[in-house]
Parts: sequence; C-alpha cells; structure tokens
Amino acid sequence: MQTKKGQSIEDASMQMIEDEIGSHEFNEKEWPIVRRIIHSTADFDFANKNKLIFHKDAIQSGMNALKNGCSIVVDVNGVIGGMNKQNPKDFGNDIICNISKPEIMELAKKKVKPAPKYQ
Repeated sequence: MQTKKGQSIEDASMQMIEDEIGSHEFNEKEWPIVRRIIHSTADFDFANKNKLIFHKDAIQSGMNALKNGCSIVVDVNGVIGGMNKQNPKDFGNDIICNISKPEIMELAKKKVKPAPKYQ
C-alpha cells in the first residue's frame, strides 16, 4: 500500500516525465509502460524513436496471459515490492524471483570473475 506522500512523489515524478518528453508517438496503452520504464530507470532516452518498439498485439497478449494466470518472472526482489499485490492473487499468478536463492548465489560466486586490481 502506498502512502499519500509516496503517491504525491510518484505523481510529481510522472508529471516531470510528461513535461520533459512532451509529445511522443506512443499510443494510450504504450505510453504508461514507457513512462514507467523511464520512471524506474531515470533514463529519458527510452522515449526516443525506435528505443522501444511494441508489436501491435504485445500489450493485449500480455494482459491476456496475466489474466489467465501466467507466472511473473522478475530479476530482483525490488520489482516485487513495487507490484500491485492484489492482481496476482486475483488471477493466480505465481511471482518468481530466484536472485536470493542460495543455489543461485553459489553459482554466481563460481561464475563471476573478480575485477582486476589497478595499481
């Protein structure tokens, strides 16, 4: 649940994005997604032409999949924290994030090469 102050901050951030980007070629279903990506990454470049390209059926297909209970796979736990909690319950979506699983952490330790030391 978001607080009033938190919502106020988010609303102001979204308005800043609107003001900065101005007119764009995204439709009414695409723009909220692009705006959320900009908000999450602080990268206004995503609004530039050909940075994000939507297949004509992508959004509707994604919404249908979610409504039909597909799993939601995220790469970090922070994404889960920002998600609406009721919709996955209503639609039966499992939320999967393996980043904190001990076996994944062990595998990462074995695969990641340490950064070189500079003198």
